[in-house]
Amino acid sequence: MSEAPGVHFDTQVPADSSTIASNIRHTLSLGLRDIDDEPLETLTVIANGPSALDWPGWTDPAVAARGPTLALNGALRLFAQHGMAPTYWAACDPQDIVAKFLEVAPSSTQYLVASKCHADVFAALAGRDVRLWHVDEDGTPPGLRTVQPSSSITGTALALMRALGWRKFEVWGWDACFIDGMDHAAPQPIAPINVVTVVLGDGPDAKGFHTTPTWAHEAEGAWKRLWGADYTVDVRGPGLIAEMLRFQGVTKQSEGLAA
Repeated sequence: MSEAPGVHFDTQVPADSSTIASNIRHTLSLGLRDIDDEPLETLTVIANGPSALDWPGWTDPAVAARGPTLALNGALRLFAQHGMAPTYWAACDPQDIVAKFLEVAPSSTQYLVASKCHADVFAALAGRDVRLWHVDEDGTPPGLRTVQPSSSITGTALALMRALGWRKFEVWGWDACFIDGMDHAAPQPIAPINVVTVVLGDGPDAKGFHTTPTWAHEAEGAWKRLWGADYTVDVRGPGLIAEMLRFQGVTKQSEGLAA
């Protein structure tokens, strides 16, 4: 039996990129107001990877005051340690351990809590400004406005904040690897892990990162998501995710991880 012939699409666009660029330059010269003409602020996101400790805002009040901050999961403890409160805190994991991150919950912070979070989280936030959101996955009732899930709170929180209008992010502590033997900036229990090595590049410029299969999967997902995102994310620090974004691809991995 012969195979069905393939379908070929001949895509034609009404104008090439140079014409579109010329049109945009002309339009911008007219001085018209954007449909959304609010200034584009940068949201500083502090995740709980080791590089979160390097955020200059911990020691420089001018940096800390530059704009709103979002703490994720256990990173709230870092703010408490420095006598600070983030503008927002977000979580979406369903385990009861998330409530442990809220032993110090500043009253000035707005808490963005996914509906799938454990009941203990909401109990710990009694009397606080809690805003509910929903993740698009099995178990979420239909008809709700949902956020695309990711393999980590950081990726999911970026999608949430983009849906709320943010388009510029600076992220600290999104590492997906060990740094100087540390797994988190603010210590928290982790399940037994299988440490593997991910290598970026070849030859003398190659860089190796001690990580886990779960974190390596998170890093790969982050690279794929941010590559085509309609918002800008500046991932800071020496972690695997930041380096992958600089390197623009994984050339070699170990322990059977997909290259």
